[in-house]
Amino acid sequence: MEKIEGAIGDTVETADTAETALAARYEYKTDSVVVTAWVDADGAAIADLAESVAQVSAKQSTASPTISVEYEDDSDAPQAESNTRGGMVYGGCTGGFVGKRGSAYGIITAAHCTTKPAKYDGDATSTTYVASEQNDLRFTKLTGGTPKNKFRYKKGATFRTVNSTGIVSVGKTLYKFGKTTNYTHSKVASYRGCVTFTNINKKYCNLYQTAEKTSDKGDSGGPWFAVHTAYGVTTGSNSKGSYITPIAYISKISGAVKVKTS
Repeated sequence: MEKIEGAIGDTVETADTAETALAARYEYKTDSVVVTAWVDADGAAIADLAESVAQVSAKQSTASPTISVEYEDDSDAPQAESNTRGGMVYGGCTGGFVGKRGSAYGIITAAHCTTKPAKYDGDATSTTYVASEQNDLRFTKLTGGTPKNKFRYKKGATFRTVNSTGIVSVGKTLYKFGKTTNYTHSKVASYRGCVTFTNINKKYCNLYQTAEKTSDKGDSGGPWFAVHTAYGVTTGSNSKGSYITPIAYISKISGAVKVKTS
């Protein structure tokens, strides 16, 4: 457990895996302490923090300020450094790999992730580009940070370096990260070609399907990889498996987009 000193002299404990960023302020008009928590979408951090705050509140005298908590998405949490990495929250989706488009850098994710956040990993987002020919890939330009050839591959501030790109093929075991289902893996079972996703009424092509379902809503755009090689991003899933868009098709995005590998 990590101990965080509270604004009223007690301590709040949060699980190390929750990665909760906290801030606190005193509201003199209401004689209350408001804690802002930037939390993961899986809800674990919320539950941990709520329990901790309840424990602290129970220790306070009736004359002490009351404590309330407001929650913000961890994608906009205060950053201790200006490094920009893949695998972070991209609105309702997950960022894939850091890429370059000419002299600009940005994040590669799924094209169907149409809600562009104001910030990604602390950087401001700007122009976004999608791949042609029904390939589910998007590049969103970023400013304000230092792009790194790293991506989050497990919850708990775990990052991995990417130094090459690979070709998806049937029989290969690949690993993925998504903000919903975390770190999972599966063997590539088949090439599926063009698939229509009825919930968004979109058809995407050049897709591969895994042998098991290893992703869910919110994982879209997240990285598929093996060791230090980037292979693709998550497009979707059904009960039989997850769908991967190979990273090779970023060539279909205008401007010669490439994965940052150094």
